[in-house]
Parts: sequence; structure tokens; C-alpha cells
Amino acid sequence: MNKIRVIIADGYAALRQAWTSILNESEDIEVVGDAANLAAANTLARELDPDVIVIDVNIPGIEGVDNIIAMSREFGRSRIILLTGFFNIVVIRKVMKAGIPGYLTKFANLEEFKTAIREVGNGRVYLEESLRDRLVYAEMLDQKDPIELLTNREMQVISMVREGLNTREIAASLGLSFKTVEVHRHNIYCKLKVKNRADLLNFFYQRGL
Repeated sequence: MNKIRVIIADGYAALRQAWTSILNESEDIEVVGDAANLAAANTLARELDPDVIVIDVNIPGIEGVDNIIAMSREFGRSRIILLTGFFNIVVIRKVMKAGIPGYLTKFANLEEFKTAIREVGNGRVYLEESLRDRLVYAEMLDQKDPIELLTNREMQVISMVREGLNTREIAASLGLSFKTVEVHRHNIYCKLKVKNRADLLNFFYQRGL
């Protein structure tokens, strides 16, 4: 059996190691490399020519999905599964239209993660199951999600808040000033109509994200 050869590209070493260990237990999937940043992902993709690249939208070196879409053209036959911490109708529409075949949130279970790799690795398209009905429903109603109002930078900040980072840690990670991150958080709260971090976390929890 020919295994689906995978590269994992994510900024967190513990996640890369965990996913590698779990995926390599599968008979039909093999993680052939992992990358902590965009430059390393590009290098590995050229050297190893994997079938699938699982890449976090917030990996260091990427400012947003537009960069990933542009970058995907450099990967040749390798197909991308975009991994993100949030659901955004605009982002899903954009990446699917651009030909990126896979979209998962970090809250997908491991079996679905494997299913996505198998589907995308065999030339098909995969959108996380929990998002499909919501996307179709939103399309039918031409419904706008408040998340669509957020910028890429604001979504990066949200992802880090949900991971438990405080304002100072987020500023250091993104190379921003403390005050700039505070402004981003204020704008996020206004756009999503939440008052604090607890409300923000609940906002995503209620959406199953």
C-alpha cells in the first residue's frame, strides 16, 4: 500500500510531535517532515514532494490566507489542508475558490483529521463536517457572521487569546507593542459585541469552535 506522505506545518512543536506520533500509527499515512515556520515548510515541500501539507494559518512567516493561497502555487502537486482556530465564512469561500482543497479547525477530532488527509491525499475536497451545514445555511440566507468583520490580524490575536496567552505574550509573539494589541482586543470586543475574555471564549464555544 502506498502511504499518503504528509508534512505538518505548525508553530507549536508539541502539536507537531503529537500529530506525527498519532498519524504514523495509521497504515496508510506517513508524516515525512514537520516545519515550525513558512520558510521551513517551503524547503521541506521542495525536498520531500509530499502528497499533503497540513498548515496552520497562523504559522510564523504568514500574515493571512492570501499568503497561503499564493504560497500554494509553489508546492507543485502537494495539496493543502488549512488548519485554523476559527470559523470564517469569508475565509472558507476564498480558500475553496482558490483551489485549496482542505479546511479544518483545530477542534476537529483525530478521526476527522485522518479522514481529511485521506480525502485530500486522494484528490478530493474536504471541509470539516461541523462546518458544512452552517456554511450551506449561511449561503442560503446570505447570512453574515460577525467573525467576517474581523481582520486577519484580529483573528490571529483571538487565536492566541484562546490558547491562553496574555496581552504581553501576544505582543511579543506578533512583534507588536502592548498598546497595539490592546487596541486590537478592543476592536474585537466591539465587532463581536462581547465585553471580556470570558465572553469571547463563550462566543466561539456557542458556535462549536
